[in-house]
Amino acid sequence: MKAGPFDLTGEPEPEGAAQHDAAAEIEAAEAGEPEGAEAADMAQTDPFPVDRLPVVLREMAAAIAEVGGVPVAMAAPLVLAAASASIGRGVKVKSLRGKTTGANLYLLLAKQSGSGGSGAYRLAMAPLAGFQASARRHHAETVKPGAEADRELCLMDIERVKKEFKQSGADRDKLKAQLAEARAKLAEIEQDMQAPLFLLSDGTSEGAAYHLNLHGETLAHFDSDAADAIASILGKYSEAKDSSAESLWLKCFDGEPVVIVRKNSGVIALEAPTLAVCFVATPAKVRELFAIERLCEGGLLPRFLVVDPQARALPMDEATCGEAREIGAAVAQSYEAAIFAGISHYRQEANAAPHTIDMEPEARRMFARDWNAILERTDGRPDPFAARETEQAIRLALLLHIFRHMEIEQRGPGTYGVAEGGVIGHTRPLRESDAAAGLAVRDWFARRQSEFLAARRVAEADQLWERVRRVMQKRPEGITARDLYSGRRFAKDKAGAEVLLAGWIEDGRIHASKPEVGKKGRQPVRYRLSVMQATG
Repeated sequence: MKAGPFDLTGEPEPEGAAQHDAAAEIEAAEAGEPEGAEAADMAQTDPFPVDRLPVVLREMAAAIAEVGGVPVAMAAPLVLAAASASIGRGVKVKSLRGKTTGANLYLLLAKQSGSGGSGAYRLAMAPLAGFQASARRHHAETVKPGAEADRELCLMDIERVKKEFKQSGADRDKLKAQLAEARAKLAEIEQDMQAPLFLLSDGTSEGAAYHLNLHGETLAHFDSDAADAIASILGKYSEAKDSSAESLWLKCFDGEPVVIVRKNSGVIALEAPTLAVCFVATPAKVRELFAIERLCEGGLLPRFLVVDPQARALPMDEATCGEAREIGAAVAQSYEAAIFAGISHYRQEANAAPHTIDMEPEARRMFARDWNAILERTDGRPDPFAARETEQAIRLALLLHIFRHMEIEQRGPGTYGVAEGGVIGHTRPLRESDAAAGLAVRDWFARRQSEFLAARRVAEADQLWERVRRVMQKRPEGITARDLYSGRRFAKDKAGAEVLLAGWIEDGRIHASKPEVGKKGRQPVRYRLSVMQATG
């Protein structure tokens, strides 16, 4: 494989020529320390654990960060997305409680315009885009012409049979069988006429289901400017504008059966559809998504690994601003070879009958302990985000395991590829080290996601307070803790109500009245609005 190194020269987006110090960031990650004592941004204080990635992915993430002037925190998730898409549903791991888990990931990255994200996206996805372009070109030049000729001949056979059927004395049973055979052959030919597709960008759920049905029930839904793609998922093209259209994406995460029935298009039945998803959107759009209740509670956003890598536009070095920035052949071709090998061995060859690997006992125990810790942390009631955390770690661990077991070789000067017989991840159990790596990467994503969840929870807390404030305005005598948790109206239980009340007292929103002793004994504490809240 001797494709040239990836190049960013001549891109229209002003991404900045000042190079991001990717090497220093990787050293900080491996050392477990910030890059500097005064570092303030996320890439420095909580660097992506790039040392946990297989060499072929780690080096590509670092190279993209270097030439693109973006944090590794942006480059590494994009590389993981591409790796996930190359695997499709071709390999699964026996996880917990008899379940199997795939390596398909859903990623959502926030990117400010002009921060270099578009160039980083193109570099990470170049092998996928190149593979699809090559496959479609080959189909157009060598497969489609023959399929079109076969279609014409098949249609001629159908017309011949129809004419013979009308003749007196015709053997109608024989002709009927010939017609059925010809129509079946025509259906196969029309399937062959469809150009291969691996990547979607925008489209309706019906359109995505249609192409999943045509292409082995496995696709990647990737978009570097995902506003329209997200709008489609939210039902932009649905007749019922207030209804959820995200069911397909919900089910394609776990490979659940999907049956779509439409008056005009008929029935599309998918047995185990699988999507890998990577959306890049503005930080404002991502925050907007977290404000939509059904996306959080219905489970779509909890399926995503979400990050704002804090990529920002950088100043240009006037002395070097005209120089081309390239990724070296050793890194670029090794990465391309690994992605191509993933597509060939898993996305294509194993798509119909996926490989299933096991875990070493200690690896499985690590994931069980992780799940138990989540239950303990959430008092046995994990929210939809926490409930997906262990599964996300397993998916990441499987993906890292597969790419860790790809042997890259140098085949000549400036030429690199995967060694013959060098794809062996599906023949080995997932090890403890893979589990630890998956958990470490998951933890980093969970911390990044918490930044969006924190804003959502602040908004929810404000809405809850406003509801309680309106009630208290109508009750000058005050309310009790029981008024909050009775019927679980504002709090789940007494302890939850007392936590809310204590917080509002600390904020100066309410004050507590001392209980009075009456004929019936001690009265409950009553809480009244502060003067400013009562008049606000």
